[in-house]
Amino acid sequence: MKQTLFDKYGGFKTFSQVTSNFYLKVLDSPQLSPFFKGIDMKVMINHQANFLSQSLGGPVTYDINKDFSKFHAHLRITNEHYNEIIELLTEALEDADVESKDIDYIDKVINSFRKVVVNA
Repeated sequence: MKQTLFDKYGGFKTFSQVTSNFYLKVLDSPQLSPFFKGIDMKVMINHQANFLSQSLGGPVTYDINKDFSKFHAHLRITNEHYNEIIELLTEALEDADVESKDIDYIDKVINSFRKVVVNA
């Protein structure tokens, strides 16, 4: 049985830490931080950690495509916003010592959701 990236890097605990670091970067971004005004960041971090974990072979917790469309429909997210999200996630993954080949794979996985999130 092939080891998943979820397992390789220590499971939910690791990806929860990556997600927390990622959102610190997002909240420092003048371009992205306005999207998170009034948002409970503990809840957001938990959702994102579950999404990332599920996307990398961890437990399935929800229907990603359905939830992503619903949660992002009212936002005016552009490709530029999405590109910055990927850049900041890459930085957070590098900070967690994720191997570059695995970061490339994760970036591809995250990019596969672009069509569900970008709506402007």
